[in-house]
Amino acid sequence: MHLPPYLHTGQQLTFDAQGSPLATPDPVQDGAHAPGRRQEADRFRVSEDLVEDGLTGLTWPRCARPFGEPQHWEEARQAIAAWNARGHLGHRDWRLPTRRELRTLVDHSRSLPAFPPGHPFTEVFPGWHWTATPWADDPRYAWRLQFEGGRLFFGLKEEYSLTLPVRGRCTCCLDACGDGGDGGEDGPRFMVEEDGLVRDRRTGLLWDRDAGGMRMTTWNMALSLAHARRQASGQPWRLPTINELETLVDPGHAYPALPAGHPFGRVADACWSGTTSGVDPAWAFCLYTGKGAVGVGYKPHPEFCVWLVR
Repeated sequence: MHLPPYLHTGQQLTFDAQGSPLATPDPVQDGAHAPGRRQEADRFRVSEDLVEDGLTGLTWPRCARPFGEPQHWEEARQAIAAWNARGHLGHRDWRLPTRRELRTLVDHSRSLPAFPPGHPFTEVFPGWHWTATPWADDPRYAWRLQFEGGRLFFGLKEEYSLTLPVRGRCTCCLDACGDGGDGGEDGPRFMVEEDGLVRDRRTGLLWDRDAGGMRMTTWNMALSLAHARRQASGQPWRLPTINELETLVDPGHAYPALPAGHPFGRVADACWSGTTSGVDPAWAFCLYTGKGAVGVGYKPHPEFCVWLVR
């Protein structure tokens, strides 16, 4: 069985525009189908002061605040270098995680922190954490993840954030096979099919070639558009999960933050996902397609565009 190179968001429910859970699951939302690799109950294995993630292959320190206070980005790198110099916890290959590696710890159905239920980490702080990934538009900035709910934005490297080092190589995200549009020996990543749709050969997802356009909608209208497309086509169109949207990001590019040579047209600046926020279910996650950031929007406001998937 082929497993997609992204994780299930953790969401199990579907919601209305006010944030109330629906008695009957809505098939165009995240929680109705929960695509991606599942976060099993025995995902994490504790070995003294280390946490091995059986889902991703990565190893983390059990203390999620190992350096105490927030640091500049370069201070974080120096602190990790000192770990490696003395073989901290028996290893000399500690590093800052990439943005995708750090996102593998996020359960989008939860908050404060947005970690999977039953996780074994201690001293988890819900604020901003550094990644090793610079922002493509300005190398003075690097990507940071907020564990309050799972937002991802860039910050000046001179600003303060916490640091959660990692070791190993992720086995279940696109970092394992690169971020660009080159599909490797088997050809290009994106294939335009006869009906004009675009198939992503890395994830198996089928996207509209029109990447959101310019029409901003409320989240409820986005759901209605997905339902209308399903009914008209007889195909299981839906809003993508936030993890599915994020697979389209190439951190090496900005405006848009998509792989070079991508076939998409009319790329919107930001698109709704079908993933409701675990912090406040009256909000839903979005992808800022221009910047490459992961944020949230208030469902009743016409803030974002719609990019459907199946």
